[in-house]
This record gives sequence, C-alpha cells and structure tokens, in this order.
Amino acid sequence: FIRNPMDRELANYHRLTTLPRDHPDYNSAYDSMTLRGYVHSKHAGSNFLTRFLIEEDHNPGYKITPDDLERAKAILRQKVLVLLPEYMDESINDRLKVFFSSSGLDAGASFACIGELVNKPYQNRQLGEFPVLEHHSYEWNALTLINHVDIKLYKYAKKLFQIQGELLKIFHTAESAVEKGPGVPQQKPEVIPPQQQQLNQINEEIPPPQPQINEGIPPQEPNAAVARQRQSASPPQQVDTAPAQQKGAPPPQQV
Repeated sequence: FIRNPMDRELANYHRLTTLPRDHPDYNSAYDSMTLRGYVHSKHAGSNFLTRFLIEEDHNPGYKITPDDLERAKAILRQKVLVLLPEYMDESINDRLKVFFSSSGLDAGASFACIGELVNKPYQNRQLGEFPVLEHHSYEWNALTLINHVDIKLYKYAKKLFQIQGELLKIFHTAESAVEKGPGVPQQKPEVIPPQQQQLNQINEEIPPPQPQINEGIPPQEPNAAVARQRQSASPPQQVDTAPAQQKGAPPPQQV
C-alpha cells in the first residue's frame, strides 16, 4: 500500500505517542511530544518511500536528486502493484485478489494473508483518531517541505493505480474467455429488401418443372441412344414400292 505522505506522517506521530510502556520503541519523551515537536525530530520522515525504493533508506544524509525520483517511478511502474488505502475495497477485491488468482499462486493462502494484513489493529484505526492537520499550517508546510519528493511520487502512483486497474480488467476478461474456450462466431443476419422477399415467396409457390417422359419408348443405354440419334440424322433411303417380279416370269410385253 502506498499512503499519502502527509497521512503517513500523521500515522507515525500517532503511533509514537500511543505506544504502551512495555513496547520496545517506547520513550517517555513521546508522552508530551507535540506535532510541531515531531516535525523537528529525527522521527519525522524525509521522503521515506523514495529512499526505500532506491535503497537509500538507511542513509538519512543522502540528498535525493531528480534522477532518483525517476528511478523510483520506474520501479513502481515495472515492479509494483499499486494499492491505495483510500480505495481499500477496490485495492483488495479488484486488484490484489484478481492478481493472486491469475498468477497461479495458492489463492487460499494468499487471501488469508491479505485478511491478516488488513485486519491488523494499527491498519484499522479510523482517521478521526489522528490529530487534525490544517492545510497551510506551520506543521503542514514543514511536512510538505521535507517530503516534497514523496508527494510527487505519490501523485504518480495514483495515476499508475488507474492504469493498472484498466489493464487488470482487460487481462481478467481475456483469461475468462480462454477458460470458456473458443466460441462459435455468430453470423450477422442477412438483410433482404422487401422486393426480394416478395420475389422469393413467389418462386417458392411455383413448382419446379418436371422432366418430360416419352411413353412407349423403353429406356436406352447411352450407346444405343447415340446410335439412334445418328441413324435419325442420316438421309432417308429411297424404297421401291413397285411390285416385285416373280422369278422366271417373262417381262411384260409392250403393246
């Protein structure tokens, strides 16, 4: 989770001033420490998130450069799933659970870890328990000055939160489609004009023409049919219709 740097400083001040006496970090000076005193103490954060990402959190004397800010942005963009406490439900249900479910990890163990993290007492405190920090007050301006790099990084993280949310939605939708298997593409219905519909209806009412059958003619083989066609195409032979002469009969006499 990436917290607003100002909320983070208020939470740290509240934690120090409410530590039980048997806590290892307890100091009697914290009992009477005011918020202004906290701002000028060594406990106040100085761009803690940026120092942590570039691995300079154990070097309080290191002076952060603009290149360090760009390095921290690149780390957030390439390696961090951004979660924001002010969007707790969306961060847990729409981001973290979707990420663990899609990564192939043990979802049950992951969700149990998430619940344990969210339900910790110091994470569940209401903002109303923290001291009110008025905008542009002395304490506000002082904390803004010593955390100005983290404030820029936090604004960038909020943009990443929106972008990653859209990417996770696309990924989850694509993964669901793969699990369901390839679907049969639906064809668009063909739009037929009214005139064509009337013509199609008329054509359906008219019966198709039937093949002509010559009665009395037996079906012929293809070769016989071709021969018959050739025979019918040849010129007709002249036939002598005169009565045939009898064998041995004398020819007719001329008168």
